[in-house]
Amino acid sequence: FSVPLRSWFHTMQLALIPYSLKRDSMRSLCERFHADLRSDLVRRRAIMKRNLLLEYSEELAVKIIKLCNEYKIDSNTIFQIKKSSSSVFANITEAQYPQSLADMHSKFEIARKECAETESWLKLIFASGAIDEVTFKSHRNLCGRIKRMLTASCITIENKWKQDK
Repeated sequence: FSVPLRSWFHTMQLALIPYSLKRDSMRSLCERFHADLRSDLVRRRAIMKRNLLLEYSEELAVKIIKLCNEYKIDSNTIFQIKKSSSSVFANITEAQYPQSLADMHSKFEIARKECAETESWLKLIFASGAIDEVTFKSHRNLCGRIKRMLTASCITIENKWKQDK
């Protein structure tokens, strides 16, 4: 039978059942449906844990763009720091769907280097007096957090390679 025909057949069968039984069977059917839906949502939440590395790298890129728009900074410096911070985010995003473990490792290594570059541009901007110490420390700490997470991820991948050999 096709799906619509089965639905029609089921409807005709339900028409022969007394109302009180239909109501009870529909109630239990709805309860089973909602229980299945709840368990499916729990499974999805368990699978889709937060990716803090991706969140932090996006936060860094956005904060750098806002910093460049808010403060008076040399145009070349703005270009360089925007480029390096957006590269961190782009490489971490690309590493979410790698072709291989080596590809993921490479993306993380590039992101780590770009994060170090972003931090050096921040130091330069702070040393020139364009931003205050609180702003500098906030951005530098975020860079440091991302670098530590990337380093840990790279070590984990390298250890996995050693185990697979």
